[in-house]
Amino acid sequence: MTTFEDLDLGEAFGDFGDAGTETHRRSRALTVLAFVLASVLVVAGVLWLRDARPTATSEAVAPATLVAALAAAQGPADVLTGAALEDLSVRPDSTRLLTTTAHGTHYVGLTASDHVCLVTIRSGMLPAEACATATERLSVSLADADGAAVVVLATPSRAPAASDGWVEAAPSLYVRND
Repeated sequence: MTTFEDLDLGEAFGDFGDAGTETHRRSRALTVLAFVLASVLVVAGVLWLRDARPTATSEAVAPATLVAALAAAQGPADVLTGAALEDLSVRPDSTRLLTTTAHGTHYVGLTASDHVCLVTIRSGMLPAEACATATERLSVSLADADGAAVVVLATPSRAPAASDGWVEAAPSLYVRND
């Protein structure tokens, strides 16, 4: 019985012929072209990262400056109680009633870390909540059972277009009018 240790590699795997003996010379122009292409890609990546960084317009701002209802004092109609608050991340003292539409009763509130939350309560259903950081580009949406956005809390600069079927139901609150 023969083992690989007893065999020469040429005997074990056959004759490789002239493979690997020929040297290839790359032209200097090809090397320069590859270097220039790599440099362009690196520069493009750095510029893309610089532009992707948050700008001054996306820095956190006071939530009350974005949603006027948060600047008002909390009244009896603004308070969410009982089971409605159980699974929500909003602070009970921060909720404000925005309006009631066919999609439910809509509140705005703040989390412990001052994220702005849109809370929608529909009769016979669990409350729906969506939160976002309070920035000038605030846009928070809730979807229907089909996954289509039907309620949006947004700053005027991020308001959905009326031509797409959106109606302002309350200041900063937009509802799809289908």
